[in-house]
Amino acid sequence: KRAQGDLALLKALEPEIKLGEESLAQAEAELEQARAQAVDPQFPGMTGDEAVQKAERDAAEHQRWTEKGRRCRKRVPMLQLAGAAAAVLIAALAAYGALAAASLISLSAGKKADAAGRRVLERYGVQGTDEVIALARAYRERTAAADRAAQQVRLVRSGLSERQARRENTR
Repeated sequence: KRAQGDLALLKALEPEIKLGEESLAQAEAELEQARAQAVDPQFPGMTGDEAVQKAERDAAEHQRWTEKGRRCRKRVPMLQLAGAAAAVLIAALAAYGALAAASLISLSAGKKADAAGRRVLERYGVQGTDEVIALARAYRERTAAADRAAQQVRLVRSGLSERQARRENTR
């Protein structure tokens, strides 16, 4: 009777193990697909949260450069005017030249700041900081999906191992 019971248990475990093996293969395939979809050259080797943090830092850097460029360009007309007024008032072309030079330096600094801000966005291939953050958030979602798929593989693998151990113990 015991042998019959063990044989019945083995027969019952075989379909469960086969189903478990199929489930494991499917879960592993889904894990690989999720991992492949989570790969993003903008965020190599980063977690989703790290990618969002990087994107937010880079967006802030872009904003700082853009603001600096705006401030520098804003000074240009005032410096030009001050240069002209100084030249007229003191009849010294040297003063105008110095202030005009300062305005050109400021204009140049503004252009450099604008270029630095554009380079931040070009690293991501986007037009605005919102897109950078959206890329990072999408990456975070893909990495979270890959993590969930990996957890599913662990659960299925554990269940399969448990059934296989039960089968081995009843033989």
